[in-house]
Order: sequence, then C-alpha cells, then structure tokens
Amino acid sequence: MYWSEMQARTYADAEAKKERVSEILEHLNLSQCKDVVVGDALNRGISGGQAKRTNIALALVTDPDVLFLDEPTSGLDSQTSVEIVEILRSLANTGVTVVATIHSPTPDAFRYFDNLIMLKKGKVIYSGPIHTGEYSAISYFSSIGFAWDEKSNLADFLTSCAATNEDFDFEDAFRNSIWGKFSMEETKKMLLAESLLPAKQKQDKAERGAFAKILTLLKFRTTKNYKSIDFVMSRAAGQILFSIVQFSLFWEIGKANGDDMDQANQLNVASLLYMLNILPSFGASGYMPSIVLERAVFYREVDDGSYPLFSYVAYKFIEEGLLAIPVTLIAQTMLFLGCKMHGSFAIFWICNYMVLSCGIALAYVCASVAPNMDAANTLLPVYNVIQLLFSGMLIRRADMPAGWEWYSHTLFVRYGWQAQMVNYFDNKEPTVFIDKSGKSQGVIEFYGASGTITSNLLGVFGLYWFWIIVAYICMKNIRHQRR
Repeated sequence: MYWSEMQARTYADAEAKKERVSEILEHLNLSQCKDVVVGDALNRGISGGQAKRTNIALALVTDPDVLFLDEPTSGLDSQTSVEIVEILRSLANTGVTVVATIHSPTPDAFRYFDNLIMLKKGKVIYSGPIHTGEYSAISYFSSIGFAWDEKSNLADFLTSCAATNEDFDFEDAFRNSIWGKFSMEETKKMLLAESLLPAKQKQDKAERGAFAKILTLLKFRTTKNYKSIDFVMSRAAGQILFSIVQFSLFWEIGKANGDDMDQANQLNVASLLYMLNILPSFGASGYMPSIVLERAVFYREVDDGSYPLFSYVAYKFIEEGLLAIPVTLIAQTMLFLGCKMHGSFAIFWICNYMVLSCGIALAYVCASVAPNMDAANTLLPVYNVIQLLFSGMLIRRADMPAGWEWYSHTLFVRYGWQAQMVNYFDNKEPTVFIDKSGKSQGVIEFYGASGTITSNLLGVFGLYWFWIIVAYICMKNIRHQRR
C-alpha cells in the first residue's frame, strides 16, 4: 500500500493503485500473509518464497512494461522456484516483458522461459529462443557438436557445455553462425521499433507534489515507527534518564531567593542549566541510526523517483520533532518542579526542545557525512565536546584567547544556556562575584550571558535551520553507495 501510493503520479492514480494491491496479493498468492511482517535475518516473518513474491508485487504495483529480476529463484526449494516462475510466465502472458537472471533452474521452471541469453566471462555465447524453432538453443548447440539428451536437464546441459569446454571459442562460434546473425537481426528490429512489445496504454505522468509525498511518508513510515518500542525508547530513554539523575542530584536547588542565592547556589544553578542544554546535543546520537541504517532504502526510493529529497528531509524532521514534544515535556516538567526552578516554564521547556532539535539536525549532518555508524558515532561527540569547551561554562568567554572568542557565537548550546540563565535569574540575583577591577556582579554578568530570551532563542532557531540546510546539502551531494 505504501509503495502503491508513493509511486502514484496523480491522486486518481493513487486510488487506482490501492485497488490493484488486493488483486496483486491474490494473483501472487500473498493474501494469506498480508498482515504478517516481512521480517529479516533476526526477526521471523514471511517465508523466503513469499518474500520473493513480495518483491515482485512491489514492482507490479507500478504497472511496468518491463520487469527485471535478479535471481528470483535463488535460495528456494524446487517447488517454490517453479511457483515463482509460473507467476512470471502469467505476467508475461499479460504483456509484461520479464527479464531474469537464473542459475540452475529445474526442468519444470526452465520450460516456462521463451528466450535465453547465455554469458561466459561477460561475452554472449548464445542469444535466442530456447526450445522451439529453427533458431533454438537446442538446434544451435547441436550444430556445434553438443547434442542434448532429452532425458537430462536442458539448463544443466547448456551450462555444462559452456563451463567444461574451455578450449572451444563459444563467443566466436555464435557470432559467426546463422543463429548469431539471426539474433542480431532480431535485436536491430526491436531497436528500430523502440519497443520490446506493444506498450500498454498509460496516462500521462503528472507528478504528485512534494508535500503529498511528505504526507505519504508520515502516513506509513511515521505511524509504523511510533508503534516501535525500539524507535521510541531510543529517543525517550536518554532524556528521561538524564532528567531523573539531574532531578535527584539538583533536588530543590532553585528554591533559593534573594540573599539565599549565594555564590555557590548561583554556580550550581548555572551548572544545571548548562547541562540541560549540552546533554540533549550529546543524546542526539540516538537519532543517527535512522539515517545510516535507512541509507540503502533511501537511495533506492530516491533513484526510483518515489519522492524528492526535500520530502524525505522534511518528513524526518517532522517525525522527530513531533515525538520530541511529549518526551521533552515529561522530562522538563520533572526537572522544573523537582528542582524548584524560577522563571517561565514555557521558556524553560522551549529552550530545551529547540536545543534538542538543533542536536537532531547536527546528528543528521554527521550521519549523512559519515560512511557508517562507527564514523558517525565519532563525529558527533567530537563536535559536542568542542561545544562543551567553547560555550562559556568551562572557561568564561571573557577569558578565552581573542582568536577563539568568536567561535562561541556559532554554538546553539550557548544560546540555549543564555536564554535559560536570563529566564531563571532575570538579572535579579545578588552580585556575589568580583571582577578584576573589584566591581561586584551577578552570575549572568560573570559568565557573560548576553542578550535577551528572545534574541537567544532566535539564535538557536537560526542555527537549527542552518544545520537542516547543511544536512540537506550533504544528503544531496554525498553518496556512500558502492554498487
């Protein structure tokens, strides 16, 4: 159903393809397992034969003129292999040209094929009809001294002839034979006609919009992901666990008011607010596998024209952004109440949510650039450690060398922390710090937390879009495909 809607070019086409899904399931004998997961090497699902038929079904839902299959019978028992080939034969009878590579087919399976191309070391050693006619494979091999015993498997006989007679130049023999010349003439006729068979009537392909593709991705893939415990917990567990630890460690740390906000208290609160901003960026590593592990599917679907890159990127950020709302609300509510924090809860939560969103965008950049998970898991922590060093907590921005001070302005963690600091202290904290000139100052001034809540949130928002754009550019221009 997902593939039928994704491949549809118009909304009317989408409805027609949905209706065709049931027909295809019935035709390929898949109705009995239509509600069973496909499965993989670690998770039990449909059988090998059903998986082969499912792959064929994915191709058929697009209503193709030509169907290419790479070893559709490999790994199957003889009976299942015959059933697969019977299905292919019935498709060919409806006007679909079926091209398949096949190894060691049974006699029952091999008899369903019309034409054969045999290759040896990449060279064509036969091309033409298999069983019948003046220019069949049987008559050709007999003409060059290899007569077939009808009691044996024809496919095995042909393979054996080519494999065991190394001194015979099969390529040259076929090219100079009347069978080779006949094959060449037939090929030229098809090239001139620009069609293997009369093309089926098709409507003009008016592409559905990118936003329609986003809705399809959300409808099928996001719904499935939200039902997956692994998917949800990989994003929620870290947030909740961090909150529980901070909740217990900084219990009621923020209840102090007025003169009770001594130097130690202000430093502890500043540390808590800082960790609230740096931990989501580190925790964003849980979002990288969805890009790295989906890479093969992503390449295939984009290459098939299923959706533009914009649709995929938008779907991913919508999917992650929606799930992050309840997760961050639960985590931040625990902290805000348990730690007796001052200021607006809305600002407290929005800062955390937006910093997490920036972390997700940054994680997607690392996943797009890295060739595998090991590399991605190296890139993200390295950048986050740099954020940790330059955001102004470990070393104040005023104490940084002049050549490095500028870098803190590019870090979303710092903007989020500054917004949290202004929201909590509101510049009303006692001035318990002394600068080099002997002037007293509060913790905000001590750390150089500049700007208003609005300006700092705009900084986080701007960097969020910056990293999204970088992620898009990386996905568009960096391809890790090796085959």
